[in-house]
Amino acid sequence: MFIKQRSVFDYQAILADAPNGIEARITRLTPNLTYDATVIVPESYGLPASVEDKVVVTSMDRKVVHRSFDALHDARTWVNDLVTTA
Repeated sequence: MFIKQRSVFDYQAILADAPNGIEARITRLTPNLTYDATVIVPESYGLPASVEDKVVVTSMDRKVVHRSFDALHDARTWVNDLVTTA
């Protein structure tokens, strides 16, 4: 479940029921831009092959995956699908 956050952005929400160690958020800066979905997982978590080439590993042993969507529903679906496979 996503919880909308107070923000200066047009839209910002975090995934409230993410498994331990996983963070996810969706942000849209202004109404004329796309929704940016971000998922952060521990480096040890397995991710689908379809996103492995898009992963950025940070210095804190975390994997970060971003993707942009025109529709909020598509962003939420992508995050939920990715989190359930991690």
